Amino acid sequence: MTKEKAVFTSVALATALTTFVGCGPGGPSLGQVTGVVLSDGKPVPNVSIELIPIEGRPSLARTDAEGKFTAYYLPGQPGAATGTHRLKHEFVQAGPGDVSFERPKRRNGKKPEALVLEPKEIQVVAGESIELELKLVESK
Repeated sequence: MTKEKAVFTSVALATALTTFVGCGPGGPSLGQVTGVVLSDGKPVPNVSIELIPIEGRPSLARTDAEGKFTAYYLPGQPGAATGTHRLKHEFVQAGPGDVSFERPKRRNGKKPEALVLEPKEIQVVAGESIELELKLVESK
């Protein structure tokens, strides 16, 4: 084998190993997170939710017409990393084929942006499923 061929083979092997690290069953431990977002007891569609762990990759979710959601760690991979997560939300515009968009009504003169999700933090445990009832309430 020539020197150039040996260098090329070594670089190709190193690149392949680097590319596939973490793609197997040795990935992070996940827990399943589903739930519903309510405002005044009614489901809220088109809410984007970000589950932000203390360490690691956040998970994302979006409510459907019934206010229900499933958190996804990666596209097509439901779940969230284990540990404590802070919850963040925003109202998203409906696109073609999406559920209708309705912002919660103003309460006591406050805009919908002044609403926060309760609870503000959740605990995710590896291999376990949790179902949340998140409430949009006035920020304090």
